[in-house]
Amino acid sequence: MDPLTHTLAALMISRAGPRRPAPRTTLTLLVAANLSDLDYLYALGGAAAFYEHHRGWTHSLLGALALAAATSLAVQWWARKKAPARVAAFQSLLAAACLGAASHLLLDWATPSGIRPFWPFRGTQSRLDWFSTDVWLLLLLLAGLALPALLGLIAEEIGARRDDRSRRRAARVTLIACLLLAGARAHLHGEALAHLESRLHQGRTPLRSAAVPTPLNPFRWEGIVETSGTYELAQVRLAGAERPLGDFTTVYKPSPAPALDVALATSTAQHYLARARFPQVELLPGPGQGWVVRIRDLGVSRRWVGARQFLVRIDLDRQLKVERETLFYGREEEETGR
Repeated sequence: MDPLTHTLAALMISRAGPRRPAPRTTLTLLVAANLSDLDYLYALGGAAAFYEHHRGWTHSLLGALALAAATSLAVQWWARKKAPARVAAFQSLLAAACLGAASHLLLDWATPSGIRPFWPFRGTQSRLDWFSTDVWLLLLLLAGLALPALLGLIAEEIGARRDDRSRRRAARVTLIACLLLAGARAHLHGEALAHLESRLHQGRTPLRSAAVPTPLNPFRWEGIVETSGTYELAQVRLAGAERPLGDFTTVYKPSPAPALDVALATSTAQHYLARARFPQVELLPGPGQGWVVRIRDLGVSRRWVGARQFLVRIDLDRQLKVERETLFYGREEEETGR
C-alpha cells in the first residue's frame, strides 16, 4: 500500500480509540504505521539488494515488533526532552506502536506483493491479492477524515458547540466500511479464481492461479493460470459480461536445454526465482553464437503493462560459460542495451 493509505488508516484507528488518548500515542501510532517502509533504503545498495530485502524483515511479525519498540523508545526520549511533564508510560506508547505496525502488515498482506510474516524462520511470501493501489479504499479513508471536519465547520457557523464524539463515530464507521470493502474484495477474488480454475487451458489442468485486482473497477481482475507447459493470461470480468473470461494470451515455458540449466543455476537467477511469483524464462540466441537467458515475473508485468519491473539477464558464450549476470530495474526494451 502507498504511504497515504497507511497514514490515513492509522489516523482512523487513533480517532476511533479513547476520547483522551495518552500524550504522543497518536504520533507513535502514525510513525509506526509507516516505519516498515524503511526497507526502501535498500534501493541505495542497488537493484539486487532492494529486490531481495524489500517486503522482507521489516514486513515480518518479529521485525514489526522490533520497529514498534524502537518507535516507542524514540518517541518517549523525544517527549522527555520536549515536555517532561507530558510523557506517557512506555506501555501506552508500545501499544500504540504495535497497533500502527500491525495495520501496516495487514494492509500490505492484502496486496499482491504481500509480506514475509514468519521471517527469519520461513522466507515465504504470503499475500491475499485483495487490493493493489485501491482508489475506493483511499476514498473511504479520505471521507472519514473530511466529513467530521466539514460537519465541525457547519456547527461553528450556526453557533453550535463542536462535539468530538462525531469525529470518533466517523472514524469507527470508516473502519467498519473498510472491513466491509475488504470482505467484498475477498469474495470477488474467490469468484475470479473459481472462473480461472474451472476450465482446461490448452488441454492442460491448472496447477495454480492468481487474480489481481485493477485499481478502479472492483469487478475486473487480471488473471494468470500456470499449467505444466504454459502461463495463461486473461482478464476476468465479474459483472455485465456473458463471458466472464476474456481471450487468453498464452506464454509457453521453454523446453529443457543445457544453456538454461547453467543460467538458472547462477546466484542471480536463484535469488530472483526465490521471490518471483510466475517467472517467465526465455532462451534467445546471443552474440558470437552464445545465448541470452531473460527472466521476468509475469505476476508483475501483467498488472502494469509497459511499467518498469525487476528483470534478469544472463549472457553465456558458445561454451556455456557465464559472461555476465544482471538483475536490474527497468523495462524489457531497456534490457537490450545492457
